[in-house]
Amino acid sequence: MGVLYVCGQYSGVGTTALCAALATKWRSAGLRVSLLQMTSLDPESVMEAEQAGPISISFTGTNPVELSPRNATTAIQSIVQDADIVLIEGRPLVNASKREIEFSIELVRILEAKVLGLLSYDMKLSTKSARIWQETFGESLIGLV
Repeated sequence: MGVLYVCGQYSGVGTTALCAALATKWRSAGLRVSLLQMTSLDPESVMEAEQAGPISISFTGTNPVELSPRNATTAIQSIVQDADIVLIEGRPLVNASKREIEFSIELVRILEAKVLGLLSYDMKLSTKSARIWQETFGESLIGLV
């Protein structure tokens, strides 16, 4: 099972559209694709920014699941049994809480996911934006769109 974690720079940059298009393309090529969208993080969990522990996450079409990065692999595998590719739409990178970012980084690490980032269009886009993504996700980052 390969895992692709897609997240946008901001909300509304087209992450959902890209994930839907990738899933459709891969399914038409005969691959079994499971698409998960992290739709919410429990505000109370996020408020406890310095405390380790689970964060309540909802995936589209599922009930909220208490996930710590350590048990994420088991929880996600139970949702996406028999998939060739697991496509996870993550939370936006910019304006996310420290806890959300740390959770995303750890989730990517444990799932051995590759990360694709979506940037909003900006004529003044600089390499500084790319550096932030590289510093956040390291070797897991496969590209920015």
